[in-house]
Amino acid sequence: MRKNLDLNLKKIIIALEKAGKKGQKYFLDVAEDIDVPSRRAFSVNLSKIELLASKNNKAVFVVPGKILGTGVITKKVNIYAFSYSGVAVKKLANIGVKAKNLEELIAEKPKNVILVK
Repeated sequence: MRKNLDLNLKKIIIALEKAGKKGQKYFLDVAEDIDVPSRRAFSVNLSKIELLASKNNKAVFVVPGKILGTGVITKKVNIYAFSYSGVAVKKLANIGVKAKNLEELIAEKPKNVILVK
Protein backbone atom coordinates (compact mmCIF):
# COMPACT_ATOMS: atom_id res chain seq x y z
CA MET A 1 0.00 0.00 0.00
CA ARG A 2 1.28 3.45 -0.87
CA LYS A 3 2.29 5.74 1.99
CA ASN A 4 0.51 8.97 1.04
CA LEU A 5 -3.11 7.84 0.86
CA ASP A 6 -6.02 9.64 2.41
CA LEU A 7 -7.48 7.90 5.44
CA ASN A 8 -10.79 6.97 3.77
CA LEU A 9 -9.04 5.29 0.85
CA LYS A 10 -6.76 3.35 3.21
CA LYS A 11 -9.79 2.05 5.12
CA ILE A 12 -11.48 0.94 1.92
CA ILE A 13 -8.36 -0.86 0.65
CA ILE A 14 -7.88 -2.67 3.97
CA ALA A 15 -11.56 -3.70 4.07
CA LEU A 16 -11.40 -4.95 0.46
CA GLU A 17 -8.28 -6.98 1.19
CA LYS A 18 -9.87 -8.58 4.26
CA ALA A 19 -13.03 -9.42 2.32
CA GLY A 20 -10.95 -10.84 -0.53
CA LYS A 21 -9.09 -13.16 1.80
CA LYS A 22 -12.39 -14.48 3.16
CA GLY A 23 -13.73 -15.59 -0.18
CA GLN A 24 -14.55 -13.44 -3.16
CA LYS A 25 -11.29 -12.83 -4.97
CA TYR A 26 -12.54 -9.85 -7.01
CA PHE A 27 -12.23 -7.76 -3.83
CA LEU A 28 -8.45 -8.21 -4.02
CA ASP A 29 -8.45 -7.06 -7.65
CA VAL A 30 -10.45 -3.94 -6.76
CA ALA A 31 -8.13 -3.16 -3.83
CA GLU A 32 -5.09 -3.46 -6.10
CA ASP A 33 -6.69 -1.27 -8.79
CA ILE A 34 -7.60 1.61 -6.46
CA ASP A 35 -4.19 1.61 -4.79
CA VAL A 36 -2.60 3.60 -7.63
CA PRO A 37 -1.45 7.21 -8.01
CA SER A 38 -4.21 9.58 -9.09
CA ARG A 39 -2.66 10.05 -12.53
CA ARG A 40 -3.15 6.30 -13.14
CA ALA A 41 -6.60 6.05 -11.59
CA PHE A 42 -9.35 4.54 -13.70
CA SER A 43 -12.23 6.60 -15.06
CA VAL A 44 -15.13 5.06 -16.95
CA ASN A 45 -17.87 6.79 -18.92
CA LEU A 46 -21.53 5.85 -18.62
CA SER A 47 -21.51 4.98 -22.32
CA LYS A 48 -19.09 2.11 -21.64
CA ILE A 49 -21.32 0.77 -18.87
CA GLU A 50 -24.33 1.01 -21.19
CA LEU A 51 -22.46 -1.03 -23.82
CA LEU A 52 -21.46 -3.69 -21.30
CA ALA A 53 -24.98 -3.78 -19.83
CA SER A 54 -26.47 -4.52 -23.25
CA LYS A 55 -24.27 -7.65 -23.43
CA ASN A 56 -24.58 -8.72 -19.76
CA ASN A 57 -28.13 -8.32 -18.48
CA LYS A 58 -27.78 -9.33 -14.84
CA ALA A 59 -24.18 -8.38 -14.19
CA VAL A 60 -22.98 -6.14 -11.38
CA PHE A 61 -20.45 -3.54 -12.52
CA VAL A 62 -17.58 -2.48 -10.27
CA VAL A 63 -15.39 0.48 -11.22
CA PRO A 64 -12.19 0.86 -9.17
CA GLY A 65 -12.12 4.58 -9.88
CA LYS A 66 -14.47 7.32 -11.00
CA ILE A 67 -17.57 7.12 -13.16
CA LEU A 68 -17.91 10.07 -15.53
CA GLY A 69 -21.17 11.33 -17.01
CA THR A 70 -20.26 11.16 -20.70
CA GLY A 71 -22.78 9.20 -22.73
CA VAL A 72 -26.32 8.02 -22.25
CA ILE A 73 -27.42 5.18 -20.01
CA THR A 74 -30.88 3.65 -20.31
CA LYS A 75 -30.55 0.31 -18.53
CA LYS A 76 -31.09 -0.14 -14.83
CA VAL A 77 -27.85 -1.71 -13.62
CA ASN A 78 -26.09 -2.27 -10.34
CA ILE A 79 -22.97 -0.10 -10.24
CA TYR A 80 -20.37 0.27 -7.52
CA ALA A 81 -17.51 2.76 -7.80
CA PHE A 82 -14.99 4.64 -5.71
CA SER A 83 -16.47 7.98 -6.83
CA TYR A 84 -18.90 9.55 -9.30
CA SER A 85 -19.01 12.84 -11.16
CA GLY A 86 -22.00 15.06 -10.47
CA VAL A 87 -23.36 14.55 -13.99
CA ALA A 88 -23.09 10.77 -13.66
CA VAL A 89 -25.03 10.80 -10.38
CA LYS A 90 -27.80 12.87 -11.98
CA LYS A 91 -28.03 10.64 -15.05
CA LEU A 92 -28.16 7.50 -12.89
CA ALA A 93 -30.80 9.04 -10.63
CA ASN A 94 -32.94 9.93 -13.68
CA ILE A 95 -33.27 6.25 -14.58
CA GLY A 96 -33.68 5.11 -10.97
CA VAL A 97 -30.19 3.73 -10.31
CA LYS A 98 -28.46 4.45 -7.02
CA ALA A 99 -24.77 5.41 -7.18
CA LYS A 100 -23.27 2.87 -4.76
CA ASN A 101 -19.81 3.16 -3.24
CA LEU A 102 -17.21 0.48 -2.52
CA GLU A 103 -18.20 0.18 1.15
CA GLU A 104 -21.64 -0.96 -0.01
CA LEU A 105 -19.92 -3.46 -2.32
CA ILE A 106 -18.16 -5.00 0.66
CA ALA A 107 -21.36 -5.14 2.70
CA GLU A 108 -23.56 -6.60 -0.06
CA LYS A 109 -21.02 -9.06 -1.59
CA PRO A 110 -22.78 -9.36 -4.97
CA LYS A 111 -22.24 -12.24 -7.38
CA ASN A 112 -21.76 -12.06 -11.18
CA VAL A 113 -19.39 -9.10 -10.93
CA ILE A 114 -17.70 -7.48 -13.91
CA LEU A 115 -14.70 -5.28 -13.13
CA VAL A 116 -14.78 -2.26 -15.50
CA LYS A 117 -11.58 -0.35 -16.21
